[in-house]
Amino acid sequence: MNILRLDWKANDFFNFIADIADAEGGRLQLMYGVGGERVLTEMTLDHLSGYEDARPVRVGNGAYSQRQHDVWGEIIWAIELHTGAHRVEERLWRIVQTQVENALEHWREPDQGIWEVRSDAQHFTSSKVACWMAADAGARIADRCGEGALAARWRVAAEEIRQDVLDNAVDERGVFTQHYATKALDASVLRIPLVGFLPGSDERVHNTVHAICGELTEEEMVLRYRVESTEDGLRGEEGTFTICSFWLVWARNGVKMIPVP
Repeated sequence: MNILRLDWKANDFFNFIADIADAEGGRLQLMYGVGGERVLTEMTLDHLSGYEDARPVRVGNGAYSQRQHDVWGEIIWAIELHTGAHRVEERLWRIVQTQVENALEHWREPDQGIWEVRSDAQHFTSSKVACWMAADAGARIADRCGEGALAARWRVAAEEIRQDVLDNAVDERGVFTQHYATKALDASVLRIPLVGFLPGSDERVHNTVHAICGELTEEEMVLRYRVESTEDGLRGEEGTFTICSFWLVWARNGVKMIPVP
């Protein structure tokens, strides 16, 4: 929204987030209804079909109660993008502190991942990277708030998370995998250079981009993952996912999504 010069809309979003955080003691769940609803009970509408007779049609979203560890990093990353080099206001600073500490408390645990799998929780690579994002971006924000000691502690934690990912999420080909217990590919790891976790020139990033180009691409568009190698708890075939194709383009061109001082 900032990039599109819709500052007023970005302000509305962060006011929405701050209101929820104030009401919930700093806790944020991973999604809400458009009216701020917290309970999104999922139901199937068997009398309806979707595009090209796709079924089932659902309302609500059963993933609202899942554990998805990427939410902490995404929120803090968004706050940094929104505030730039300026000191964050008190309400947003409270959110930063709470979400970074949540990330540091839980990053060693498995979750359902960015794609909201309905199978067993795993140590998803993209979720670990998002927890690193929380600590890394949080440290820069803390510096701007005059919280040097806190920034230093968060930087140490960020480096610990980074090393854990590098030790556990790279296969024998030097390619980043979907999670720690698989060799499967996942397009979400294309964000590794985009968020500054590693530079685009890193050999592991290079290997990953080429592997995804060759193994997750159909008709020049990118799949999230291969259903035959990923237990996601869902039925049916997997189509291409548009944002994944943009990630691939950005990763191949060495784009970093936000400037990092």
